[in-house]
Amino acid sequence: MNATADKMIMVVDDDDSVRLVIRRILELAGFSVLAVASGRMAVEQAKRLGEKLGLVVLDMVMPNMNGYATYQALQQAHPGLPCVLCSGDCETAEVRDLMQTGHCDFIPKPFSRTQLNFAINRLLPKCRH
Repeated sequence: MNATADKMIMVVDDDDSVRLVIRRILELAGFSVLAVASGRMAVEQAKRLGEKLGLVVLDMVMPNMNGYATYQALQQAHPGLPCVLCSGDCETAEVRDLMQTGHCDFIPKPFSRTQLNFAINRLLPKCRH
């Protein structure tokens, strides 16, 4: 069991199949996972989870509330919450901006299980205890 077993990882992606695959990868790695389909749902669930939320895997391109706006709303509720940013686009100005916070990592879609696990493990020390 990992050191953050009491923390939940939230997966935020509007694509059902991507969300399911990420969830499965993380569950097989021993994490508790909550998967949601939108930025608004992520913000609602983050408020509900409180300190149980340890990390977010966040799609940057979603309708209505994109990843950048979602990240900012999540940070208001949980300052310093680490996020793995994902996108099929190359690193955009928004991604570069968020990377400068020191609480984010970026992996381009499509990514491998190894890339996801590496990004998660790199951010785990930043999880709030």
